[in-house]
Amino acid sequence: MPVSIDAASNPALDFEVWSFPGIWSLDFEASPHSILENHQPSPPMPYDEPTADRIRKILKRTKGIEEKKMFGGLAFMLNGHMACGVLDTTLVLRLGNEGAAKALKEKHTRPMDFTGKPLKSMVYVDPKGFKTDAALKAWVKCAVDHARSLPPK
Repeated sequence: MPVSIDAASNPALDFEVWSFPGIWSLDFEASPHSILENHQPSPPMPYDEPTADRIRKILKRTKGIEEKKMFGGLAFMLNGHMACGVLDTTLVLRLGNEGAAKALKEKHTRPMDFTGKPLKSMVYVDPKGFKTDAALKAWVKCAVDHARSLPPK
């Protein structure tokens, strides 16, 4: 229910407050600064864990795979080279220039423009593009094949 504040003594307090008991309330004794200082934001979720688990399942028998947090998400490295990853709910693939150009002709793909400038060797695949396990496996295989073609680090 709304609570009206009498603005006669202080026009800055002319507002309504909606109170939801048990959910939240406003502390009129606390200063705005102390409220902000004590605020504990939820930790960000840099990548979709279920998608990462699906990739792990595909790569579980692949030798030389290592997980590394990169670009605000999770990358899967093969012998030190990034193959694929997850950023938020998006699949990230390193396919090389030719592979990326070919992939961009498929539905639900777009250039990886993480830095504001598209990277010619990498693509994003939106969740609709890897909805099935078979589709995800095909994308991951392309990325692993590219990583295997690179010289050892």
